[in-house]
Amino acid sequence: RTLPLFRESRKVLEEASANGALLAVASRTDAIEEAKAALQALGMTDMFASIQIYPGDKCSHMRRISEETGYEPSEFIFLDDENRNIISTAKIGVTPILVGDGATIPALHKAVKQWRQANA
Repeated sequence: RTLPLFRESRKVLEEASANGALLAVASRTDAIEEAKAALQALGMTDMFASIQIYPGDKCSHMRRISEETGYEPSEFIFLDDENRNIISTAKIGVTPILVGDGATIPALHKAVKQWRQANA
């Protein structure tokens, strides 16, 4: 079975990681084991310092990522395709960027620029 990613997702993750970013997954789904299996099948599990896959809001995911990594949510850049997640995570200090058609290199650069401006 084919498991497609958004077209630039792997490139975005690789560029962020190469530039020193700690990567994490925040996924709201009831299909927890299937999602973890998909990451495994794509060879991506080892890319992430924290993997939060469970039903619940993204703020809960962000708080758990914070607990596991020791980084504050204000240090996070978050790319997501749902506006409700952008709104909610911004309220806890995350720098969120809406990526309707998936993460892209320009979206990553926009997010980094926005984060730097907010943390200058």
